Amino acid sequence: MINWLSTLPQSFLLNGFAEQSSDNLIASQNSVGPAKIRQRSTSTPYMLAGSMVFTPAQKSDFKTFVVGTIASGAKAFNFPNPDGGEPLLVRLKPGYTFSYIGNNWKVSLEFEVLP
Repeated sequence: MINWLSTLPQSFLLNGFAEQSSDNLIASQNSVGPAKIRQRSTSTPYMLAGSMVFTPAQKSDFKTFVVGTIASGAKAFNFPNPDGGEPLLVRLKPGYTFSYIGNNWKVSLEFEVLP
């Protein structure tokens, strides 16, 4: 199994960190009365989003990891659990962004946490 690089930050910055549940319901319309609603699945992915600060060397490591190791986000990997405990199996969502702050880079990214 692929693991998040130990040379990169092991957690998101607290400011701006978000965890978002996904819609796991399906509705079926009846000819009369309210819709029937049920779960689609007993387990469903959810999203983690936030930012990290990278040094220039860490930015280079991250880009190599993304392109070379996880095939631009196609492969899942283990990421440290923000709540503690066992690492989470995640996939990187497309569209991470870098912004320059001081001598470092702030990266904003989003993970899909797999069941």
